[in-house]
Amino acid sequence: MKNVTLSLDEKLLAAARKYAASRGMSFQSFLRELIRRAVKPHRSSEEDEFFRLVEELQPDSGGWKWSRKEVYEDL
Repeated sequence: MKNVTLSLDEKLLAAARKYAASRGMSFQSFLRELIRRAVKPHRSSEEDEFFRLVEELQPDSGGWKWSRKEVYEDL
């Protein structure tokens, strides 16, 4: 990860830190999230929630592999 230097007005910085803290975030993670949301394609809140849950669950197939034939076998 690269470091970035940012200059902000003291009052703005204090307000941003307070805002981040009120949401249980560090100022740095708050900035990362803002930038991530600004540069990634827009998704609905439902999509955001889905992907958050998938990342949280970290699904694992346990090495199981499937073939196209198996998927369509019972159709």
